[in-house]
Amino acid sequence: MTASHQRRMAVFASAGSALLLLLAACGTKPTQAVTNTSTHCDAGAACTTGPVTLGSTTLTVAANASRTSQTVTAELVTDQKLHCPTGGGDAGAMAIFSSDAADAPKTVTYTVTGADGNAVSAAHKAHPHYLGCFGSPQAFSGYTDGRTSRSVFVASDGLYEAALLPCGSVDTKPCFTFAESGGTVTLTIHAGPGDPKVTP
Repeated sequence: MTASHQRRMAVFASAGSALLLLLAACGTKPTQAVTNTSTHCDAGAACTTGPVTLGSTTLTVAANASRTSQTVTAELVTDQKLHCPTGGGDAGAMAIFSSDAADAPKTVTYTVTGADGNAVSAAHKAHPHYLGCFGSPQAFSGYTDGRTSRSVFVASDGLYEAALLPCGSVDTKPCFTFAESGGTVTLTIHAGPGDPKVTP
């Protein structure tokens, strides 16, 4: 996706310049499961993908209206991992999202259930001031090395990576909000234009 602005989230990963909430191993690549969807929208129209589900994880991406037409993509991938210094991103599938419009911030809804949901919930209880691992082609404010700081460039992934900070604690995106109900954990990631990968 050379012209897109992609992010990964390994919960959490962002990419499109990159790959929010959960996750590529170094060396030989294992067999991967992948599911994705994309939606094309005209200029001036908000753009939302349908839900994508892989195992315990469901992903939906909503992009703001753009001055130009745009295609918004949501993808879940197993057997991949980001490499945040704080760890994280070990539950659920890696989320990769993008819009080929350079001016469209995105809201990413990442839902995880079962054992993976329990793992994300436990991680949030242990450290509610940061969660998961987010990768972006652009540097951003996150949590790394035990404090709030700039993301770290990980050459093997080609992305700047850090754990996400909760919305309200930072004035900039990306950030997350956390909700849990009936064994289902929902992470809502607010990402700026061009932000792409996440893992829990």
